[in-house]
Amino acid sequence: MPYVEYSVGRREGKYQPQKVPQFTRTKAPFLDNILENIVTEVENQIAKDIAKRIYDGLSATSQGEFGELEKLAKIKIYHNDYYRILRELTS
Repeated sequence: MPYVEYSVGRREGKYQPQKVPQFTRTKAPFLDNILENIVTEVENQIAKDIAKRIYDGLSATSQGEFGELEKLAKIKIYHNDYYRILRELTS
């Protein structure tokens, strides 16, 4: 198409202006996922450290009561892992 024809068509609204290319660098999704996982793991580690300090501060008699909660939590974790593995195997 001749430039003059294009220019007239642009003035009449027949052709839309081209978008200016954006020369920005985008992160790879892989790197985004790694960074998110690192942040999550750091947050989990901080939570574990705080929970350990709280637990260590409990009296010996109280720790026995929390032992039952620990057993229940382990059962829940094993249960979730079991069903997750089954779902992965069947899909």
